[in-house]
Amino acid sequence: WSPLGTGVNGTINALASFDADGPGPQQAALYAAGFFSSASGTPAQHIARWNSVAWSAVGDANNEVVTLKVLDPDGPGPLSTTLHAAGWFTGIGGVNASRAARWDGANWSQLGAGLSGPFPVIGMCFATFEDRVIVGGFFRDAGGSAAFGLARWDESAWASVGGGIGFPAEARAAVAFDDDGAGPNTERLFVAGSYLPIVGGPGNHVAAWDGGSWSTLGTGFDIGAWAVALFDDDADGPDPPALYVGGEFTVVDGAPMLHLARWGCPRTTPPPCADANGDGAVNFADITAVLANFGEDYSPGTGMGDANGDGVVTFGDVTAVLSAWGMECLPLRP
Repeated sequence: WSPLGTGVNGTINALASFDADGPGPQQAALYAAGFFSSASGTPAQHIARWNSVAWSAVGDANNEVVTLKVLDPDGPGPLSTTLHAAGWFTGIGGVNASRAARWDGANWSQLGAGLSGPFPVIGMCFATFEDRVIVGGFFRDAGGSAAFGLARWDESAWASVGGGIGFPAEARAAVAFDDDGAGPNTERLFVAGSYLPIVGGPGNHVAAWDGGSWSTLGTGFDIGAWAVALFDDDADGPDPPALYVGGEFTVVDGAPMLHLARWGCPRTTPPPCADANGDGAVNFADITAVLANFGEDYSPGTGMGDANGDGVVTFGDVTAVLSAWGMECLPLRP
């Protein structure tokens, strides 16, 4: 671990890497957002930029920034990739922007009239779907019209997404994903948060919008979900990526699942595990493989004895084998 200067004088909620000029000569920078007023002694209200050497301000926000997301608003269209920020603020970089704004590397701009409604109003997540920017959070209106926690910005006006998720309710995370792999279905927008089927459609804390209707993911969660990510857990294997969701929940679709669950096509192969000798089982033979190759340095996941796939054979591999003892699984080594 190493510090980034002397850090910030408050809390950080979100990080994002953003290269303002794309393939141009400038390097990408790390943007940090949250609730703070300075970074390494440099005044910076709630958002700052780290260039690997020093911190700098990028236009002050007048209140906490909750999330950052780099988005290409129209996919292959003419719009540039930009950094989007949302949170509690109503102004950023000298621009009036109600809870959501966009940074192009030089200037901040508003997304129309932004988000509004009875206090509190907060922008909490971004995604792109059907070449539009999607904003989720805790709000009733977007651009002055009812949106109920989930809205679409089309570069000139706001619109509700499927009637929203309800109010009061929170959309905490969203991602576009084709969950049937090579099947006939098209990409859908998956939205997770703290909500029940109130306005837009079905779903207990998670649901999917296909552009015309909402659908459930089983019976959903017993309590809120806060984070989503797409992950291909067999790399170049036969299984497509899946949706991973994390949060407070402990029951998913009626079954115990503690705070993390996977949604997608059923696996055709078991997940990778600590198979140090490549025979598909974790047993005494793997301990022997670790000890016989102790100290070896490989490319990650390719060496005999490298049970945890970090590229070296150490006591960490012994721990990995013992933790997965008795499993039958897809070997880490190809």
